[in-house]
Amino acid sequence: MLTFIGRVESFFAFHPHAHRLFHQSTFMTNLCYPPTHPNFPSPGVLHAICAVGSQYTAIISQTERPGKG
Repeated sequence: MLTFIGRVESFFAFHPHAHRLFHQSTFMTNLCYPPTHPNFPSPGVLHAICAVGSQYTAIISQTERPGKG
């Protein structure tokens, strides 16, 4: 399973306009703050980045599906 940070990294690695929208090192640094910190990215931006980043990730198939084993 790809983590939240993995989706953000995929966004910056593969989306052609990511670096025009956000400064990657600043954005990743701001993710280290607690969610209550004023520099932490807004939830809407994070959801959008994760949604776009997930388009660039491989689908990991489960070896055993629940209820089928």
